[in-house]
Amino acid sequence: ELSKIEAGRVTLQEKSFDLHRLLDGLEEMFQLRAADKGLMLIFDRAPDLPQYVRTDEGKLRQVLVNLLGNAVKFTSEGEISVSVTGSTCQSETQLVIKVIDTGQGIPNSQLDFVFEDHVVLSEAEGRLNRGDGLGLPIARKIARAMGGEITVTSTEGKGSIFTLNLPLIPVPQNQREGNSEVNALPRKVADSRIKEKKCILIVEDNPINRSVLSDMLQGLGHEVADAESGEKGRELAADSAFDLIILDISMPGMD
Repeated sequence: ELSKIEAGRVTLQEKSFDLHRLLDGLEEMFQLRAADKGLMLIFDRAPDLPQYVRTDEGKLRQVLVNLLGNAVKFTSEGEISVSVTGSTCQSETQLVIKVIDTGQGIPNSQLDFVFEDHVVLSEAEGRLNRGDGLGLPIARKIARAMGGEITVTSTEGKGSIFTLNLPLIPVPQNQREGNSEVNALPRKVADSRIKEKKCILIVEDNPINRSVLSDMLQGLGHEVADAESGEKGRELAADSAFDLIILDISMPGMD
């Protein structure tokens, strides 16, 4: 994916969609993960934030899943707040999303390196190491391919703020009516093929895969929980009666 982005071969699949529904889905997805660590997760969106916009919904979700996933991962106590605002000028809205955590923070000497390829932040020490980390570099390159940018400020021992600035095209009310792309969005109601709501557990270490599966299943009316490891999946399965468990067959640690 990184190679495609750097070679300029990324094609944006722009469409009209419900931005508020996307944010609702992300909040629901990460509430469980935050609660598992005893963290507060707060979403605050501006009252004038446009509801229907046009951009690449999948890539926007991928970027936000990465930023929220890191915030939960590197925060052991306190809260994570997500501030969403949008200022509209003429035919464009500048979306600003700040993901603010009370985690371990990043030393000033290492802030310049967090978006470098193959740099990983150690959960235990809050230090950057060489590794296979590509989440933040890919997120920033995707944001830039969409015409936006990701920046970071941080105070060691107090937390970090990752800010996504992204231009969006608001979709006026008169253009939404009869818009097949907007009308075709899945809603949180049962599909005609589904007779009853199921409780489903996803066990998958890749946060993007979890996000896609979770959104798909919730859109069909199911309740979804997820775990990022085999150990966590086993704990959840022991505590709850799931109708279906979807298991990744290749994960670090417990497979």
